[in-house]
Amino acid sequence: MYKFISTLLLLFSLSGVQAEGIQFRDMSLPEAQVAAGKEGKLVFVDCYTPSCGPCKFMARHIFPMDSCGEYMNPRFVSVMKDLEAEGNTYIAKKYNVRIYPTFLILRTDGSLYAKLEGGAVKYAGKFLNRVDGALALGEMEERYTAGDRGVDLLTAYVDALMHPAPMKARSIINDYVVTLSVDDMACDANLELIKRLGDAECDGYIHMVDNRAGVASKIGKKRFGSVLDAIYVSYSRRLKMMGRSPSEKAVALREQLRSEGYID
Repeated sequence: MYKFISTLLLLFSLSGVQAEGIQFRDMSLPEAQVAAGKEGKLVFVDCYTPSCGPCKFMARHIFPMDSCGEYMNPRFVSVMKDLEAEGNTYIAKKYNVRIYPTFLILRTDGSLYAKLEGGAVKYAGKFLNRVDGALALGEMEERYTAGDRGVDLLTAYVDALMHPAPMKARSIINDYVVTLSVDDMACDANLELIKRLGDAECDGYIHMVDNRAGVASKIGKKRFGSVLDAIYVSYSRRLKMMGRSPSEKAVALREQLRSEGYID
């Protein structure tokens, strides 16, 4: 998608065609939701305060760029909201806005599709890539909520969540692993996802350990053991960063795996 955005910017710069920046409409948030519903779009909300320097930079230098308008206007009904102004403070509370600028992407019913927090960017392309990434994440969230559990979707979804929401990412992996059969756990694509579980106490890890003999019969003890140990090492490192140690149960399970020849 980065190449797509870069190509988009290049075409606009070479075309010489006069375009507009983001078309921010003078309407309330509920009115924007109604308009978006009629036009088949999402709502983009620039949340700012009058004293926010990065907010002013975005408004003066990024939003007016032709490339922003070409990308944003077909996809969004856009509004700017001063969240310190009377009548707008509810927005900050409802969507937990604590950093400025924050950009909200909302569905037509007002539910949150995506949120981008903080910081001005020097180039329109970087801003548009952030928005594009948020749209992709929102689409994956909707597919996941609708029941899609394909490993390709889950891998991409976890990739997108691991930095901003690692606990949620690990929870998604755990919920998936507990549903897997022995054959499923032996699948290469699933093994790559499972390695990122990062929790040697959760139900998913216990499910894997309980079924280790069956999986090992298909892919070998050492290979499956390397997956289990990668999970333990990630879990141990994460706890160390928090000043904690692995649980006695997790340590005992690892020693059992070592005694059975799964790990060295």
